[in-house]
Amino acid sequence: MFGLLSQFDLTDVWCWILFPAALAMAWGSYLWLLITGRNPLVLEDRSDVPWGLIDVVLLFASMMAAKMVGQVVGMVMIAQRLEVPVSGITAELAYQNGDLLMGANIVCSLLQLVLVLYWIRFWQNATWVDLGMTWRGLRRQVCIGLVASVLLIPPLLFLNMIIHWLLEVEYSHQVLILVQYAAGWTAVSTILVAPCLEEIHFRVFLQGWLERVRSIDLGKKLQLIYGDRHALSSSRSDGGRRLSMDSQPAGSESRGEKAAPVWPMFLSALVFAGMHWGQGAGPYTLFVFAIGLGYLYRQTHSVVACVIVHLVLNLWSFVALVSSLDLV
Repeated sequence: MFGLLSQFDLTDVWCWILFPAALAMAWGSYLWLLITGRNPLVLEDRSDVPWGLIDVVLLFASMMAAKMVGQVVGMVMIAQRLEVPVSGITAELAYQNGDLLMGANIVCSLLQLVLVLYWIRFWQNATWVDLGMTWRGLRRQVCIGLVASVLLIPPLLFLNMIIHWLLEVEYSHQVLILVQYAAGWTAVSTILVAPCLEEIHFRVFLQGWLERVRSIDLGKKLQLIYGDRHALSSSRSDGGRRLSMDSQPAGSESRGEKAAPVWPMFLSALVFAGMHWGQGAGPYTLFVFAIGLGYLYRQTHSVVACVIVHLVLNLWSFVALVSSLDLV
C-alpha cells in the first residue's frame, strides 16, 4: 500500500483525491440545503434595468478602448524610462518593463469602470440595485459567492484538464510572460481588476439588458435600444431613481417585476468565451464557467457574489501559474 502511495505526486493527489472530495462535500452541502428547504439561490422577481442596447455597445467599446489606451500609455512610459523612441520598443522590452505596462492598463481600466458606472447611474437613472450592488445582505452575498466557488471551481478545473488533454493544446496568454517580470502588478490585474471589470460588463450590463428582452414589444422597442432615459422618469421616481445603496428601486412597478429568463445567461456566456478566443482551450472552459456565473447572477442579481467566484478562480489559477514557474 505504501509503495503504491509513494508513486503518486501532488498532482495525482489533487486530481484523484482532493478534487472528488471537495466536489462531494460541496454538492453534498448544497443538496442538504435543498432538502431542508434552505436553498440560498431562490429566484426572486425584479424590475427591468433601465439601460438600452446602445448603452451596452458603448460600454463594451469603451472597455476595449481603455485597454488600447492603457497599452499606448504604457509604451510611452517605457519609452521615457529607456530613453528610446516608442517605435524602438520591442515586445521583449515591453515585457521586461511590465510594471509600467500593467500599471497603465490597471489605471485606465479602473478609470473606465468608474466612468461607465457614473454614466449608467446618472444618465439612465439606474439605482445600485439595478447594478447588482447593495449593502443590504452583503454578508449573505459574500457567503453565497464563497459557497458557489467551492461548487463551481473544482469541477471546472477538472473539466479544463480534460479539454486540454483531448484537444492537446497549450494555454496561451501574455500573462504567462508578464508574471515573470511584474508579478505584483499582474496579480492585481488578474485577481482584482479583471473579475470586477468583466463581471460588471458581462453579467450586469450585457446579461442585465438581455433579461429585459422577454418579448418583441413594438411599443417598447425604442426603450430596448435607447434605454429608458428620461421617458419613464415621471413614473419611476419623483427623483427617486437616485437612491442609496440600501434602497430598493422606486417605481419598479412601472417597469414590471418579472422573473428573469434563462437564455440571456447562455448568450452572455458565449460572448464572454468569444472575448477570450485564442487562449488555447480556455474559451471552452470559460463558456461553462460563465454559464455558472450567469445562473448565479440570474438567481441572486448580485454582482458581488459573481465577482467573488471569479476572483477565487483567478486567484487559484494565478497561484498555480506562479508555482509552476518557480517564482516563489
